[in-house]
Amino acid sequence: MGRGIAGVLCLALAIGGCDARRDVVAAESLTAAQQSVVFGAVRRALRDPESARFGPLNAAALAGGDVAVCGSVNARNGFGGYTGPMPFAGRFLRGEFALIDIASDRQSAIAMLGVCQAAGVPVLATD
Repeated sequence: MGRGIAGVLCLALAIGGCDARRDVVAAESLTAAQQSVVFGAVRRALRDPESARFGPLNAAALAGGDVAVCGSVNARNGFGGYTGPMPFAGRFLRGEFALIDIASDRQSAIAMLGVCQAAGVPVLATD
C-alpha cells in the first residue's frame, strides 16, 4: 500500500504523539492477557487469521499510562503464500488496544520500524 509520507506521519502521531521520545517512561512487559488482545486485533486485520505466526512483542510505557506496542507477524496472502514477517504497531489507550497498522511491503516495514523506535519501543529487524 502506498501510504507515502502522510501515512508515516499519521502513524508516528498515532503511536507516540509529537515528541514521543520525551513521553517514554520505560520498557514495558505485556501480560498474557494483553498479548492475547494484541494477537486477536492483528488476526482480525489479516486476510487469513489462522495462518498468523507472531514474532516477539515489544512495548514501552508512555506518560499518561498508555502503552505503545510493536511486533511482527508472518501470514498468508491472497495467493496462499507467506509474506515474510511484517512489523505492526498499536497502542493501549486507557486500557483498550488499538491496532494502528500492519506493514504491507518493504517500504512501509522500514517506516513502521522507525516509528516504533521513535516511540521508544525496542525493535528487531524483520529482514
